[in-house]
Amino acid sequence: MLELSLLNKNDIDYSAKERISYKIREKFPEGRCEKILLINPPQTTRDAFDFKMAQARSYPCYPPYNLALLSRNLEEKGYTTDILDINHEILSQVSKANNHNFNYDNWKSLLQKKIDEFKPDLVGVTCMYTMVHNEMKDITDYIKQHNKVPIIVGGAHPALAAEEVLKKTESIDFVSFYESDNSFPDMVDFINGKVNDEKLTQIATLVNDQYVSADERDTPSPERISLLPKWHNLRLGEYTRVGKIGAYASWMRGEDTRCCTILASRGCRAHCSFCSVREFNGKGVRHRSIESVLTEMEILKNDYGIEHFVWLDDDLFAGRKQTEKLFSEIAKRNLGITWDASNGVIASCLTSELAELSEKSGCIGMSFGVESGDPEILRQMRKPASLGKFVEAADIMKKHPHIFTKGFLIIGYPGETIGQIWNTIGLAKEMHLDWYTLQKAIPLPATDMAKEMYEIGQIESQNITAEAQNRFMSGFGNTAAREYERKRKLIKEDFYNILLDKPKDHVPNRDELTDMWFLADYYINFEDIPKENNPIKLQLKEKWLEEVCMRKSSENPIGNLYLAVVRDKLGKNEQAGENRKLAKQFIGESEFWSTRFTGLGLDKLLEPTK
Repeated sequence: MLELSLLNKNDIDYSAKERISYKIREKFPEGRCEKILLINPPQTTRDAFDFKMAQARSYPCYPPYNLALLSRNLEEKGYTTDILDINHEILSQVSKANNHNFNYDNWKSLLQKKIDEFKPDLVGVTCMYTMVHNEMKDITDYIKQHNKVPIIVGGAHPALAAEEVLKKTESIDFVSFYESDNSFPDMVDFINGKVNDEKLTQIATLVNDQYVSADERDTPSPERISLLPKWHNLRLGEYTRVGKIGAYASWMRGEDTRCCTILASRGCRAHCSFCSVREFNGKGVRHRSIESVLTEMEILKNDYGIEHFVWLDDDLFAGRKQTEKLFSEIAKRNLGITWDASNGVIASCLTSELAELSEKSGCIGMSFGVESGDPEILRQMRKPASLGKFVEAADIMKKHPHIFTKGFLIIGYPGETIGQIWNTIGLAKEMHLDWYTLQKAIPLPATDMAKEMYEIGQIESQNITAEAQNRFMSGFGNTAAREYERKRKLIKEDFYNILLDKPKDHVPNRDELTDMWFLADYYINFEDIPKENNPIKLQLKEKWLEEVCMRKSSENPIGNLYLAVVRDKLGKNEQAGENRKLAKQFIGESEFWSTRFTGLGLDKLLEPTK
């Protein structure tokens, strides 16, 4: 073991692995680590948390698939693990409480109880999203203040911003990079003296306040990623009773549909400039064995009552023959399940055969990563598709009206002009998917887009924090900002039709993008609803707009107005009248909304059509 005094000497050049091994031995002086507790933090920020939204099951509540996989890998090595899903615990409390007796911070007592009972030698905390990294910090700070146990963090945010995380959070001892299937168990093996320090990979720490990293990849094999997750005592069937999983099941199949996530592959062939998947997973796509996927689905269906699956894959259609075989087998086994690809698929990979097999195997919803309708912006984003491929994919899906289709769009890409945003609006209207999720360009750690934003002065640092992201997320297009917009909409605001009044070569600033988001969302998602006459699509639109009004924005007059329009077409005139009544009420209470209704000329729709 290296001595601290030696490590302090600048004239001795120790390797990164030697320095990391010293730190590990310092934290584990007895050379023993048998029990590991894995923690999933809240998936919404404490400051933005809204009790009513939680009651409406509006917050994400995904079973921690990554921790269940890591647990399996550790237990394969003979170690004992347990999982505490703090996100699920907080949302579960909401369902049993009211706004007066609910205490968000009750998770601390639950965490302490788990530590007291389980007595872990090491605690691991995951953080997949930058937006909630402060919640990760709250957990690690609490553990360190009340318990003498080493802490390691992993997931996309810590992996891609490791130095920043370690230097700003003293309670964190180690950061695990990338996929931890191999590297985390190897670290535990090293603690227990089973391997030497050459097995220390994908790990970083601070030694004498200096950042030290052994970040070479140790990519897990197809056999390794085919292991089945270990769910312990997590109440999988209850997750959709307190939150939502995916973008489709809760409203297409019913709120109490039991859902779970599943993964058939890892990685993505694309290298989009705004996405961190390739930085986290490395190049290319690795598939699980089809049999392991099917076995997992059958276990979840038979043992946990799971009725609907959400694919977590970033490139579900990679390896077309593999995907076709998987969907064929799901259909052949007649599992009686449904599924959705709400994480998004690459549009250029869709074929008529894949669409047909998707529906036969239970697909009810499919999202496409479109992002932009401007060729130059697509080139800058490095999107693996052309405008023609987007339209072709949309045309294929029109033959499958029972599958609800969504498109992901981004506005505010560095240097993007109003004319280019108009091109996106035009493409969206031509594709005519059922709905579009429109979002401002948000910087993620280690992405080329974040570097570009930094170079042109849009962000102050490449070390992306939740606070930095928040400045880009005002608007109606994301969960984190929704409550902020709900509160501020009662404030009088001028409404400027920026899309029309500004020249097409104008690059909108951050403030202008808020109104621009609103206008683009209207033109893309609402304007053409009165033209829809397909009864299948009208029924799906009704369900979706009901979801918008009940969960996403309960005081949204535009959602209620167009829900009324759809219900008129379906002959549900009494319900339509109630929605118009609500729309009028919300408009009357808010100059924010009244200015927008006036500006868009929506007054004529407030009266039922003859």
